[in-house]
Amino acid sequence: MPDDTEVKEVKPQPAVFTPALFWEPRKPTIFKGEPGQDPTKWLQEYLKVSKFNQWDDTLALANAYFFLDGTAKKWFDNNEDLLTSWEVFQTELKKVFGDTQLYVRRAKDILKCRAQKSGESTQSYIQDVLGLCHQIDSNMPEDDKVSHLMKGIAEDVYQALLTKEIRTTADFIKWCQHIEEM
Repeated sequence: MPDDTEVKEVKPQPAVFTPALFWEPRKPTIFKGEPGQDPTKWLQEYLKVSKFNQWDDTLALANAYFFLDGTAKKWFDNNEDLLTSWEVFQTELKKVFGDTQLYVRRAKDILKCRAQKSGESTQSYIQDVLGLCHQIDSNMPEDDKVSHLMKGIAEDVYQALLTKEIRTTADFIKWCQHIEEM
């Protein structure tokens, strides 16, 4: 009687290697809770790092401790039982270490007398002024931003810009780049 089972030779297949993509996790700066250190700014940076590292709210809260030092770390240790969620942590951190009005006043004072420094690039000046404007009012109208930019730009650039129609920060940046290329 013939055997219906057929023996097939099994040839080993080459292993397919798919490299796993790993990246170095990012680390935010350390928040110490020192005078002048803005917790809102630190939280903005921390949120960007959390997003890059793909931390959900639970991981963001769990990792926050490792990026605190000094008074801020003591505060966390003393209040850990109360810091039950990421939202609570953010609220309490700002409440304890942040005086929003103080930071806004400070930004206004700096912006009031901010002028492009000798040797400072136009782009550096622009970004610094726009950062101050954002600190003061994240919804500041474009014409106010342009006004702040114009009052402190280097005199030669200012004179060249006077003849241009500038309504937005994008216009301002475009014309500054054009003037620098001349």
